Amino acid sequence: MALTFSVHVLAQTPAPVAPVEIPTEVKEVSLEVQKNRESIADSDQEKRKILGSLYEISKRMKKISQEKGEMTDKLLKTQGSVKYIARDIAKLEKRVAVEQKQLRLSLRNLYKISGQTYVAVMFSQESALSLDRSMKFLKIISEKDFSLIKSYEQNIAELRSKRSNLNTQVKNLMHIEGDIKKQESLLVTEHSEKSKIVSQIEKTKIANVEKIKTLRTRAQEKKLTSFDAALSELLKTAFYENKGLLPAPISGSITQDFGLSKHEDYPVEFSHKGWLYSSAIAASVIAVYDGRVSYRGRIDGYGDTIIIDHGDHYYSVYSHLSQVKVKQDELVKKSQVIASAGSTSKANNVGIYFEIRHFSEPENPKNWISPQEVKVSLQE
Repeated sequence: MALTFSVHVLAQTPAPVAPVEIPTEVKEVSLEVQKNRESIADSDQEKRKILGSLYEISKRMKKISQEKGEMTDKLLKTQGSVKYIARDIAKLEKRVAVEQKQLRLSLRNLYKISGQTYVAVMFSQESALSLDRSMKFLKIISEKDFSLIKSYEQNIAELRSKRSNLNTQVKNLMHIEGDIKKQESLLVTEHSEKSKIVSQIEKTKIANVEKIKTLRTRAQEKKLTSFDAALSELLKTAFYENKGLLPAPISGSITQDFGLSKHEDYPVEFSHKGWLYSSAIAASVIAVYDGRVSYRGRIDGYGDTIIIDHGDHYYSVYSHLSQVKVKQDELVKKSQVIASAGSTSKANNVGIYFEIRHFSEPENPKNWISPQEVKVSLQE
């Protein structure tokens, strides 16, 4: 009789794996890196606010400068009118002096007539005919004196009015000029103080970046990132650490610079927030740094456009593209080809439009792209 053996294989339960304990140094480095990154982010936010207020101060200073110019014009005009007013006042004073002399002489003559007053003269006449003649003579004298007195009063009133008007004008202008100087002085002081704060913020940011670099070197030497993937991510080189080291987005020449430019035919200025490149047909467009495609689509006036988010609120913008090779939300690497050059806004021109932005503010690409590459682009 054959024996049947039943073999039962018991499933072996894997031995519990003890969790890898993260060294204390890894935690310390992680916390220190995180603290410095947060400090840099706070610095950028604070700097942005202050730069906004500096822009407003500059606008107010420009307005005050215009008001100061207008005030200078008014002062010059007033100085011109002062000469005329002073001349008129001198004429009036001369006329008043003559009239005063005439009035004194007239009064003296009246009292000389028989050594009496008007009334005494009238009643000392012997006949009606003599009285009538005396009355007519006195009437002529009195009318002349009345006219002279009236003219004298009018001239005195006009003289006072002109002097008062002149004093008022000068006082008002001096008061306004004083206010403008005071405002200008306050704005200059405020601008200087805020500029110092911005400078200090920049120094603090640089110090924090240096601390992160030191921590990165320490972590690499002691291979701390092997214990914690999060630390490895934290220690990645940030976009702002590559200022002046980025590659050009395309091989070509810069035909439109960053900033203000004057129109060739009309007296107007245009503000350019990036660079316009001219290049060969279908020239490759590359990402200037690692990041994520935050926008891919068409923008009126700029054609096919890609915006790459590099983290810490830094973005690079590429427009007038053709043959776009990346998708929305795709992760890209530095120097990766993302598209080809297309037709720009200038007639019969091939190339791209390129920007670098921090938050929503444009930054001069010249401060970010490698000087050697900028030199080549300006020479081509």
